Amino acid sequence: MMKCEILFDRDKIIREGEYTQEDIEAATDEVFSELDLIKGKDGFYYGKGTEKDFVNFMSSIISLSRQDWFLKYVKKYLWYNPSDTDTPEDALKTFRKMGVMA
Repeated sequence: MMKCEILFDRDKIIREGEYTQEDIEAATDEVFSELDLIKGKDGFYYGKGTEKDFVNFMSSIISLSRQDWFLKYVKKYLWYNPSDTDTPEDALKTFRKMGVMA
């Protein structure tokens, strides 16, 4: 089953004071929820095991990468696609390759 893990830089969020950790996490949760993905109790976001999961995860990456607050405060974004490998892909590296972030 596809899943992803996202961690934010809490220290930077507090230091800059533009947003709260709770606001950032709620906005991130909303993006995944709107794309029919589920947040587990472990903090990971999961697909539902349908053929739409891949598209929904890719849509979440695109949507989040367009948010200034996301790219500014995301510390770790790992995407697990078990059909390819059990090793997670670093989505932040993908953002950099796309020229979305430095």
